[in-house]
Amino acid sequence: MLRRILLLQVLVYFLLGLSNIATAAYSDYSGPWQTTDTQSSTYTISFLGDLSSGWSFGVYDIGAGISPSTLVLIDQSSTYATFFVNNHVLNVTQGLSSGQNFALSSSNDWFGFYFSDGSSNYYTYQFDSAGPVNQWLLKMSDSYNAGGPVIASDVAPVPIPGAVWLLGSGLLGLIAIRRI
Repeated sequence: MLRRILLLQVLVYFLLGLSNIATAAYSDYSGPWQTTDTQSSTYTISFLGDLSSGWSFGVYDIGAGISPSTLVLIDQSSTYATFFVNNHVLNVTQGLSSGQNFALSSSNDWFGFYFSDGSSNYYTYQFDSAGPVNQWLLKMSDSYNAGGPVIASDVAPVPIPGAVWLLGSGLLGLIAIRRI
């Protein structure tokens, strides 16, 4: 009985550790984002930031792969951009790619962000909460020697589904019980 209790404690600590890793500040991320404004069928997303010379920041269709479905939103001369998603189409209304759009091939309107140094695009970056709900500070990894951070509003990273956590904990529980 004592062995089962000890094993259960280890399992709980392990799952708590995983949840802390998933919510760690400034962890590397390259996954999809989604809009969070549920007040209407059209969602607006704004960016504020300051990128150093040669760097730019953009958005791409996560369901179609990375290229060529990319739109540049801001660079060192344009620090504010907006776009909205409506009926599976991402439309840029202000920024470097103003007036351009592309159809999102994912059924849930997921999209991705990227940084560029002018010659290469970087799809892995770091993010942390920027204060208000659904406002995020995105920045390149320190190892990339990149420009300044970008603030993204009215978006949220797509979370790992709860079903994954349930499945994982269930499998660990079955393994633990079988070994006892």
